[in-house]
Amino acid sequence: MAASSPFVAFMDPPPAAPVSLSRKRKLLSLLLVVMVIAILVAVLSVSTQRSYQPVSLSTKHTQIQREFSHDLSLELKTLPCLNGITPKHAALLTPEEKLKLFKQSPCHPVILVPGLMASRLMVEIDCEKLQEEDPDTFEACGWTTCDIPIQDGDFQPNEEYNFWMPDLLGDLSFIGGKACWERLSTLDFNPQEKGAKQFTSAPGVRISWYGDTRQTKKYDEAGLGGIQHVAPDEIPQQIEFLARNFRSFQYFSEALLAEGHVAGYTIGGMPYDWRLPVYATGVEKRLPRLIEDLHRSTGKRVVIIAHSMGNLNVLNALNQLEQRYKDMHIQKWISINAPWMGSVDSIETLISGTEMLDLGWFGFGRDAQKRMMGAWGGLYELIPKNTLQENENQAWYKELLSRLEMERTAAMSGDRHAEVTYWKNIYGQNKVPLAWYPTPLTPRTHMTEGDTSKAKSNTYRLLMRLWNKLPLVQVKERQFSAVRQDLQFMAIGGYIADPEFSHLILDLVMKTGVNQLKNPGVEVASLYSLDRATTSFCNYDANPGAVYDHFAPEPLPGRYMPLWPGTSSDVCRASKKDNEPGDGSVPLSSGIIAAMKWSWEYVNKQANAKPARMFEYCSQLSATTPEDMQYIKDLQKRDVYNVLPCECLSPDYDGPTAGGCGHRSMLYDRHLVEWVVGEAKSTLMDSVTPELADA
Repeated sequence: MAASSPFVAFMDPPPAAPVSLSRKRKLLSLLLVVMVIAILVAVLSVSTQRSYQPVSLSTKHTQIQREFSHDLSLELKTLPCLNGITPKHAALLTPEEKLKLFKQSPCHPVILVPGLMASRLMVEIDCEKLQEEDPDTFEACGWTTCDIPIQDGDFQPNEEYNFWMPDLLGDLSFIGGKACWERLSTLDFNPQEKGAKQFTSAPGVRISWYGDTRQTKKYDEAGLGGIQHVAPDEIPQQIEFLARNFRSFQYFSEALLAEGHVAGYTIGGMPYDWRLPVYATGVEKRLPRLIEDLHRSTGKRVVIIAHSMGNLNVLNALNQLEQRYKDMHIQKWISINAPWMGSVDSIETLISGTEMLDLGWFGFGRDAQKRMMGAWGGLYELIPKNTLQENENQAWYKELLSRLEMERTAAMSGDRHAEVTYWKNIYGQNKVPLAWYPTPLTPRTHMTEGDTSKAKSNTYRLLMRLWNKLPLVQVKERQFSAVRQDLQFMAIGGYIADPEFSHLILDLVMKTGVNQLKNPGVEVASLYSLDRATTSFCNYDANPGAVYDHFAPEPLPGRYMPLWPGTSSDVCRASKKDNEPGDGSVPLSSGIIAAMKWSWEYVNKQANAKPARMFEYCSQLSATTPEDMQYIKDLQKRDVYNVLPCECLSPDYDGPTAGGCGHRSMLYDRHLVEWVVGEAKSTLMDSVTPELADA
């Protein structure tokens, strides 16, 4: 082994005649060049072949906390969640001593539930099993042997890899390991099994969240390890795109830790394999266990904070819990940008792929996306749902229709004065449907992207589209709405994936009942956004149903090969799109509908309905006359509708969300983070469970 080292000639040179100074300098320079090359080779070799080395959150906490505090100006002289002691004092305490102080504070234990692609996933490889049972995948990953010791020229997989997101350099890298990542990420669907067993990876491959694998288990920290920072450590956090999209709940968790929360004791996370549908993630079983743990350690009810798809998992879990349990253990659920009725972007992804992963040489072409994501049940959770169809006979839905019809009638003339007169008459007669939501009489300004100095005045129309009556997708002359028969037709027709299984997955997703939006039986604070144009309709001039065979090297008849690897020219894409207000991913119609239903149920005193408040992001109420002030007071008395300012659209703001308050990037807005921190507190008597209060 020593004889093959490139340094041998310099470490143990043979006897030689004396050389001149210039020759010595040349030899020294050559030595330095060789050393640099050797170091680079070693670094690359370690990056591509090393065993995964997990890092504890505690080792990063000081650096991240310093950065976070600087970014959001949340440096605190005292820690509210540790009964007001100083950070210096807190550093000397054990977790048990901190828990005693936490119990005396107004803070609640918190569970963070991330959305799609916001859990850090790992992949474990059983080398012998994969090589024996799926040699094609083994070869596609560039592996040649499972033997030890490894011979020169052979390559063996590590026991674990970062799966999402993968390392910049390595066997699963998007730069050189796309074929491997695609095969490992693809799921097979077996309708004969139940639950999570319906979805299987390649033999010898297990994908789970960070903290649930052999090498990362000790860094779980009650689930925080799997949601804090999804991007691999090699990617600089200063890269703006990654800061916006892959920090997940890092800012929320750091803000809560800055208040005195104790990782793993008073704050935890709920990572999950987001490729799976809600009924197969296991969150409905794991979430109650974590609630129990935090409740037991603090004696307080738990606050659940969820973003995007995480809310669908939370609702499914809550709907399976007894009401008495929820009353005893859960203080509040904060829902942020939930796609309650799905997203048109998601169905477009299943039809023709997404631009997010279509990155040329460094991403996946649309054909590859359809192959690997066709059985990702998690995406089926996000395609438009038949929620309104399921509720057409409900009183709240009929009142919603009445409100929308009233708005249409009032705005029909196009005369603003006539519209105001109409609403004043309705308001005076106390006949406003959904009266706890503002009318066009309510003075309100809404920030708009690119012009926050002149906030746009906006009448309070609901701006909702009835997805059960209006088309969301059109293929040639055929239009599809969010009703069961249309969704099943698209699945059976092969538009969204393989027709042999896509309609079965879709049917199972709808059977969970999440699409019915059953009242969760807990207090809810729902945040939605309407400042960005969001896709609400896609038109396809050609039939998008033709897809590539599973890992086929050639396209099906009638399709053409891509111009170069990763190009998007090989899949039928939408020729026209229409938009409605939303957050860039979730349309307003989808993001607001649960708050509408649950608020109506609370106002109308339905069984087990708890307070349900709605928060409109990037908006503010601004009265200029006594009449305006009266409208605002009447609205605030009902304690349902609220507004939340934002900083991410400000022209002079250059923080992590600069450039827009999108579906993910708004998670780093200071106003939103501080609102969440405030919502996770309560009065002391509200913070303890009923049995402790009685004691």
